[in-house]
Amino acid sequence: MDLKDFIYLDIDRVRSFTSQLFEGIPETSNSKNGKEQDIKGKFKGGVPLLASGGVEGGLLLRQEKTETKSLQHYIYVLFENKLNDLKKLKVLNEKFDKKNWVDGIVRKGLKESEFIKITANVKIFDYEYLDTVFKMVKELPDTVAELTSMSLTKDKKKQKKREMLKEMGAQDWDSTIRSISKFIDTMYKGIISLKIYPVGTDSAPYLLGRLNKNYLQYDRETLLFQYGTEPNQKWTIVGQISTIPDKKETTVEEPQLKDEYNMLDVENIMEYILKIMVSTGLKFSVSYPSIGIIPLAIYRV
Repeated sequence: MDLKDFIYLDIDRVRSFTSQLFEGIPETSNSKNGKEQDIKGKFKGGVPLLASGGVEGGLLLRQEKTETKSLQHYIYVLFENKLNDLKKLKVLNEKFDKKNWVDGIVRKGLKESEFIKITANVKIFDYEYLDTVFKMVKELPDTVAELTSMSLTKDKKKQKKREMLKEMGAQDWDSTIRSISKFIDTMYKGIISLKIYPVGTDSAPYLLGRLNKNYLQYDRETLLFQYGTEPNQKWTIVGQISTIPDKKETTVEEPQLKDEYNMLDVENIMEYILKIMVSTGLKFSVSYPSIGIIPLAIYRV
């Protein structure tokens, strides 16, 4: 068995699916001292953590921070192995080649809600972290001016800083950064976007999903430090297909102007504005030729 170095694991969804597959790990149970839960389950083939060789047993899980990642990883291994046994996990690298992706054959061979596994190049866009960086960059001109004028007297220091800030266009800089930061905060707050490129980076189609920061196996700073936004390696992603958009044109019909508007008229105007934004490239959901995916696990082998 290949060892997995987990980068991301949506343990809540994985635990839910595992309970359904094995018909034995309840998602709720009686609490013991508010800390421990005695979770009983049935696992055909036996599970070492339960009883020796038994098919039934109590699995003691601590549902606070004391629930170890190793136990979560073990539950995931059970989940993936069971999907393989039931032939419910489609391994895309084995089913399709590069030409299949380019020709659109893959789209016809996939179904929504299907479990898939793929090893490919990825890109990660952590918009919240990017916003934090932008806010730090906003202070850069003032910091540079301060460091440059440190050796000067107090009066000359103030004058030097003013000259440098003007030379660097600090006022315009600040305005630009504020605008970018506001846009990110409004449109992408808290979003970590994952792009999976089956036939190479910057190619279409690609799989698109969102990551929940609570399920990252590293803190965000460590993740970006170790791998960057575009890891120079292929990762294995297991997930569930969420949507396979069709190719269609967005038609924009201008709403009719009136002297009075009811609620439906207002909704039509809002829909009109949204369609304009979509037609100009600003999209809020997965669109053709991308394929939407709900990531369950990301790991290296």
